[in-house]
Amino acid sequence: EEAYATTLSLPGGLQARVGQFLFPFGRANPTHPHSWAFADQLLSVGKFLGAESGRGLGLEVSWLLPLPWFSKITTAISEPAGQCCSASFAGDVNEEVTGFEDLLYTTRWEHFFELSPSLSVLMGSSVIAGENKRGLGNLSVLTGGDLLIRYRPSNSPLRRGLKLQVEWIHRQQQVAGD
Repeated sequence: EEAYATTLSLPGGLQARVGQFLFPFGRANPTHPHSWAFADQLLSVGKFLGAESGRGLGLEVSWLLPLPWFSKITTAISEPAGQCCSASFAGDVNEEVTGFEDLLYTTRWEHFFELSPSLSVLMGSSVIAGENKRGLGNLSVLTGGDLLIRYRPSNSPLRRGLKLQVEWIHRQQQVAGD
């Protein structure tokens, strides 16, 4: 599934990861099935990224911005891994990467706010762009937004909480002759 190396720290608040990893797109895609809070894969992730979520061999760089709240930008360059993992791009075509036009380019920007000791909000936006193999030079672009609101009372003896998670994905895809 995943095999990668991550730096502990680089200058300027940067961090890098290299290997095979899940694309940093949205909240659901970069998580493994055993850590989901729901029974099945999200329909949108399966349809747009693939039955095994979006992943591939690549390089990722993230930057923790010097702001008073948690704000991180992550960008990745990776190869499409075929129908299993990049349905909107490689589909059922498994070609060798011969140039930069064959790669997928992903960017994610997320913000976390702790509104109180019991209430927090995480907002994110993501985009993936790359050739879709449905015609020479045809592109696909996935854009997405996500929101997580978590209420967990810090003084609750039962340690229970409530979480609302919403994710939106939009796909623009060129087809042959369009």
